[in-house]
Amino acid sequence: MLKTSQISEDEENSSETSENNHSTVYNQTLISDFGLSYKSYQFLQRLSLGAQFIRQEPIEFILFHLCQVSKSLNLSELEIVWFGIYLSRFGWTDYDYSLENVLNFTAFATKSVLNENCDGIEQDLQKDFPGFLEEYRTWFGKNKHLLNIGYFELNSKYEELSYVKPDNDERTAIDYNFYVSQLLESNNNIKQED
Repeated sequence: MLKTSQISEDEENSSETSENNHSTVYNQTLISDFGLSYKSYQFLQRLSLGAQFIRQEPIEFILFHLCQVSKSLNLSELEIVWFGIYLSRFGWTDYDYSLENVLNFTAFATKSVLNENCDGIEQDLQKDFPGFLEEYRTWFGKNKHLLNIGYFELNSKYEELSYVKPDNDERTAIDYNFYVSQLLESNNNIKQED
């Protein structure tokens, strides 16, 4: 017979597992719906984690809009890193505009800085968001002094967004060197016997 503490612990573990499964399905859906690479999605997910405390918005809401903007402007991984720097500098704290507008302005600024010709994107944004260019120019004038990014800052942000926490769980950490040594040793013993 299970004690009450064991039952509640099992329910808690089951709830965590269910929540993790739901989160995994949601993440896979976002990746496939928006056609993002795993690395791009990982970058956007990390950007949303940092933003949820600043913007006071649910993380899913922020992540959805990040994915949407990334897809609509076809941001590369480099552009997402650049975009992340801009968001950290002035995007997340800009409450003069809606989150969607701030993300579009910041992503378009990223595209404009890194690409010579953005006429097609400009036309699409103007079509999807009437008055976009006028609002963008006002926003750009306010933030243009913050647009220069150095290589060290770019590298630092890339490392931050792509960092993978090492898994110190003893159950999953496998010392393959031990197994290779054992195989080599047994192979040498077999050769010596022959």
